[in-house]
Amino acid sequence: MGILNLFRKQLKAVASIFAIVTVSTSSPALAQTIDTNVRYQKIEGFGASIAFYNGWVTAHRNVKEIYDIIFTDLQLSIFRMANWDQDLGNPDVQKEKNRIGGLQTDSTIIAEGRKRIGNRFKILMCSWRIPEYLRVGDKGDGVNTLKKDSDGKYMYARYAQWWKNSLVDYERFGIRPDWISIQNEPDFNYDSNQSSLLAWKEGNNGNAGYGPALKAVYDSISTLPRRQNGQLKIIGPEVLGIGYGNFDNYMNNLDTALLDGYAYHIYGQGNYDTPDDIRTYVQAISTKWPNKPHFMTEFSWNNDKPEDNMIGIARLVLNHLVYGNASGYIDWTLVWPEPDGEMVQIEFPWDNPYTKLPRGYNILPEYHGMRHFTRYVNPGMQRVKISALPDLVRAAAFATANNDTVVAVLVNTSITEKPLNITGLDGYDLSEICLSVKDGLKSASNKPSKIISAATIPAEIPAQLPGKSIATIVWVRQLTAISDISASESARPSIAVRGKTLNVSSPDNAELQIWVVDLSGRIVANFNTKGDANLSLEKIPAGVYIIKAQRVKDRLKITSKVLIF
Repeated sequence: MGILNLFRKQLKAVASIFAIVTVSTSSPALAQTIDTNVRYQKIEGFGASIAFYNGWVTAHRNVKEIYDIIFTDLQLSIFRMANWDQDLGNPDVQKEKNRIGGLQTDSTIIAEGRKRIGNRFKILMCSWRIPEYLRVGDKGDGVNTLKKDSDGKYMYARYAQWWKNSLVDYERFGIRPDWISIQNEPDFNYDSNQSSLLAWKEGNNGNAGYGPALKAVYDSISTLPRRQNGQLKIIGPEVLGIGYGNFDNYMNNLDTALLDGYAYHIYGQGNYDTPDDIRTYVQAISTKWPNKPHFMTEFSWNNDKPEDNMIGIARLVLNHLVYGNASGYIDWTLVWPEPDGEMVQIEFPWDNPYTKLPRGYNILPEYHGMRHFTRYVNPGMQRVKISALPDLVRAAAFATANNDTVVAVLVNTSITEKPLNITGLDGYDLSEICLSVKDGLKSASNKPSKIISAATIPAEIPAQLPGKSIATIVWVRQLTAISDISASESARPSIAVRGKTLNVSSPDNAELQIWVVDLSGRIVANFNTKGDANLSLEKIPAGVYIIKAQRVKDRLKITSKVLIF
């Protein structure tokens, strides 16, 4: 049975492909339309951070289960981590030992993420504090910043050299950030051992300036190969909040050409109780500073109402996407000690036995609120137009560049049901529906996750969107039929999978483009080959995938559904 299923061809004819996907509700006045011709920002990704508790994760006795939850199931595309390499070059033996241990811990977590998620797993690295040998610590006078040299000038060049050296050092351990932020919350002095100040203007309250520090780091890392080939980018200024002109002050006093994207936090403006409060703030900064991706890189809220927070976090993400044209949203507490945290709580890992939480960890409702984005809205998608939503329903829609996959995330903020009654979509198949309800189902799906023991629901759009719920709907464009290929064509290429190897045969030595697509429509690998080839699938997790091959010269296509194991 396995062999037949392994290489069975999917023969589906496409009647027509439309750029307009219409979603009808039970009331004609509430008809909704997803228009993939109207496109907005490109998505870079969604994610979360561990930052302070990496060692707790790796020490946990059920760490494999935690990795499966936060990586395999969540499928986050941005992992935010700290640059804790402050003791690089320190002659103190114990500090060097601690430093190496920390790098090894980070390396283990990153490797587990990449193993489970693949190349879409990206890293944002932020510095929490300036190295001690370069820092003037806070003595109660509000100065917690770079030292000055003998000429009375701030030591920007040495700070920049440390950043460059630390990136080289992390690479030795297999950690290669895709983005860096030179200073987390440069405007907030909460602990001289865990923060540093880089003022929006040099000299403010005796602190060094963010703009000159950014320029120094920009220049210093310019010689790194990954920077030169575009694999390493800088975002900032990553301020504590975007109210009171704070973000504007930083942006107006730095050279925006040095940044590849703009980053900020929303403490003081964001919340899960009234998440629409954030709209005017993010709309203002996206209007004032367009043309580069915007990232919300850290926020957390109290967890005293976790069921409400599940809806609140989804609404907050949607507001950033729709009103702030954000390309990325990163939650703060991916894994956090109980009783705090938002997504996954863990017990003190060295306790034996674990007595507070089942198996020593707990998945909170907010996890599911983020999962509706992290798992289904993939990097490279663009937000597209969705209009005429029912009252109190918030939504955003997304599509791949070629419209192969369309995703909609809808949040019913009302306590009452709202009509959806989504009918057939010409040229598209419903691939998956995922539903989370306050005080009810969590991440229930027609393709439920065994990792989080999600419930199974029918493979159909519900007639009513439950009150206080989140739904993610994935449509996949119907596959090109193999039946349109002449059976007499002896030069027709063929594809087959053997374990973790994709065997490609092309009798006429033709050039082929090949995509490996998971069942949610996410491209997990792509290849360009010529003639016969054996392609490695080692980095792709085991599972069922669609292999799509296209001959370049005449666009002849072949599609197979395969099992990679």
